[in-house]
Amino acid sequence: MTVETFPSWTMSMLEAAMSSDALTLILVTPNTSRSFAGITVDGFKVLTGGRSLASLLEHVLQDGPENIVNDDTGAQETMYTLSIPAGSGIALPLRPVGEIGVAHKSNGILSITCPAALEHIFAQLLASADIRTSEPQSVQHRDGTMTQFFVKTTPGMSFGLTLPKMGALQVIRP
Repeated sequence: MTVETFPSWTMSMLEAAMSSDALTLILVTPNTSRSFAGITVDGFKVLTGGRSLASLLEHVLQDGPENIVNDDTGAQETMYTLSIPAGSGIALPLRPVGEIGVAHKSNGILSITCPAALEHIFAQLLASADIRTSEPQSVQHRDGTMTQFFVKTTPGMSFGLTLPKMGALQVIRP
C-alpha cells in the first residue's frame, strides 16, 4: 500500500472543502463554444481573457465539468458541482465591464458582487426567483463601483435564466 503525503496547506483546503461549513452549489452553464467555417470560438473565454470556466472554478470544483443535454431545449450544457468553504469564493472576470464575485460568508449566506452596470439585471434575477436578499450596497473595487448583494441560500433553492438558443445559466443548492 502506498501512502501519499500532502503539504499541510493542501490538507487544510481539503478539510475545509469537506467540512459542514462548505456550501455545495451546482452551476449549469450553456456551452458557449461555436464553430464557424471550421474555426471554433468560445465566447466565455473571449470575455475572461482566454481562461476557461473550469480553470476559474478549480479551487472550489468538487465534480465536473460534465456535459449534459437540457431535456427541455435540447441545448448542450455543462454542469459543475462546487464546494465553497466559508470565507472562500470565486471571481469571474468579464471584459470589459469588470468582474462578478461570489463568496460564501457562512451558514449558506452568499455575497454576490457585480459591476454597478449589471445591478438591475442581478436584482431582477434574484427577485424573480423569490430569493431573500439584502438591499444592494455600493462598494468600491479596483474596477470601479460595484454592487453587492447578500443572499440567504436554502436547500432546494435555484435561480437562473434561460438564454435563447443557448440553454440555461442556473445555480442550484441541492
